[in-house]
Amino acid sequence: MSNLDFIELAYEHWEALLFCISFSFICYILIFKSWYISILDPFVLSAVLSACGFGVVIFLFLCNAIQLKYFVSYLLTQFAFISGMLLFNRIGFRKLKNKFYILDENKLLRIIYIIVIFSVVIIQFIIYKNIGIPLFLDSRLEASSGGSGAGLLFRFTTVWGTLALLFSFYNIEKKNKQRYIAYCFILFSIITSILNGSKAGFWGLVTTFFLYSVICSDHILCQIRKHEKKILLIGIVAGSFVVFISSNDEINFIQSLIAFGERFIFSGDVYWQTYPNGYIERIDGSRPFETSFVDILGSYRIIPWNELPEPMGISIFRMHVDTDLLTGPNPRHNVMGYVLFGMYGSILFSFLLGAIIGTIHALFYKACDLNLLIKFLIVLSYGYIFGLEGDVSYTISLYNSLFIVMLVRFFLILCYYLILSILRVKRCMCK
Repeated sequence: MSNLDFIELAYEHWEALLFCISFSFICYILIFKSWYISILDPFVLSAVLSACGFGVVIFLFLCNAIQLKYFVSYLLTQFAFISGMLLFNRIGFRKLKNKFYILDENKLLRIIYIIVIFSVVIIQFIIYKNIGIPLFLDSRLEASSGGSGAGLLFRFTTVWGTLALLFSFYNIEKKNKQRYIAYCFILFSIITSILNGSKAGFWGLVTTFFLYSVICSDHILCQIRKHEKKILLIGIVAGSFVVFISSNDEINFIQSLIAFGERFIFSGDVYWQTYPNGYIERIDGSRPFETSFVDILGSYRIIPWNELPEPMGISIFRMHVDTDLLTGPNPRHNVMGYVLFGMYGSILFSFLLGAIIGTIHALFYKACDLNLLIKFLIVLSYGYIFGLEGDVSYTISLYNSLFIVMLVRFFLILCYYLILSILRVKRCMCK
């Protein structure tokens, strides 16, 4: 079923779709009410998209658009996924204590902050120079595909940009000298999120600020929760504004608001493109390892890019549309697991993903007393972990970038202390 076919079906039975979406939201609220802290938590957006996908599958089944086999497969994998989240979130982590102390930490933080900010700015301009502004491209995937290194640069700016934002919020809160640079970088992040065509760019900045407040500042967290509805409204307007600009004046702003809202329903696009008529059986799942770790294998040239499997979302989209455009639905865990591991293997696959998310969720809220660098690392891990439900391969690529960030940070710390030791030896010799 193509996107157009689903839209026609949805308009024909809009009451049923509304009922299914409402039912799915009620289920998710009852299941995850104890997880809710703020609407700005990345978990909330993930849960909303998941609930919309759940509603879409129920709707397709009620309309006799999918076989019972695929409906049961979805229910079993989603039940396994949520069970893994809830079960492993109950792991009894004690409040983590800081056992890692850094000599002259403030100086080191200033050095890392400056290096990270200038790296992000320079690489962002390199991307614009080499491939153009993604906002005006037919597909954002075009900008990051092909093994040219652009994809790695995009993920680099995603991870390092988030790290730079965390440092910026810290410098502003502590009123350090770098706070003026921090203000400029936040403005730079807002502008580039628009130019990158990211509908959730502003929301990403806000959620990063929320995560910083959770782990570093209870006072800021209280202020954020007081104004979260206003922030939500601004986020919706900002996302609609990006849709409006990227449409090249083909729609007005009111229509862009509607289009922005429709994107939540389209979080279930992978289900109507794969379940009806058994299209899911046509997807190549013969190389599960390469499909899951395609970014790592390609980035480190372990396997040449042209020998790696095509991204599953692109393959799914091309089953319905004859195009060279690099776009497609996110292969959510239910579909990806079924394709790669079969109906029963997908249940275990979904449970393991849920278990990972539940563990990181539990760890995040116990990390408030750790060293700042470690706290920021945990924030990055928490911010990206919910992507496992929507696109495993892309989320693994983000963690690959995070691993590179860790290596660079370790190298900077090592160089800092090496230089510090040399200077101290010279002082002692002078005495």
